[in-house]
Amino acid sequence: LALANNRDLRVAVLNIEQARALVDVRRADQWPAVNAGLSAARATKTGGGISSTYSAGVLVTAYEADLFGRVRASSDVAAAQALATDEARKAVQISLVANVANTQLALLGDDELLRITQQALVTREDSLRLTRLKFDNGATSLRGGS
Repeated sequence: LALANNRDLRVAVLNIEQARALVDVRRADQWPAVNAGLSAARATKTGGGISSTYSAGVLVTAYEADLFGRVRASSDVAAAQALATDEARKAVQISLVANVANTQLALLGDDELLRITQQALVTREDSLRLTRLKFDNGATSLRGGS
């Protein structure tokens, strides 16, 4: 229940998703962006004929030759950050489980102390009742002697 409803853990999971998306973006930077297009146009000529024009094109944009490894390094950094974020989520989860377990153990200990205290109260009440009976029947006096 604590794992399902913990806000810090949900934030950690969202951070992991964000870090993984950044890894995908950094990996995509290693490849060129390619755009392709086709077009066709028809027009009537002044002499009554039809003219058709066709064109095709391929465009490579946003590509950096990774001669010194900068793009690869940024991808590796993003992957390392994603792993670190995942480990942070695990740490938050382990801490939460430990806190719940400690709280449960403390509650069980407090319940046992309450039970022992209630038993001691019953014993003291029985002792008081026995002492009153002795006093009321003359078996003891206020001074404690017989």
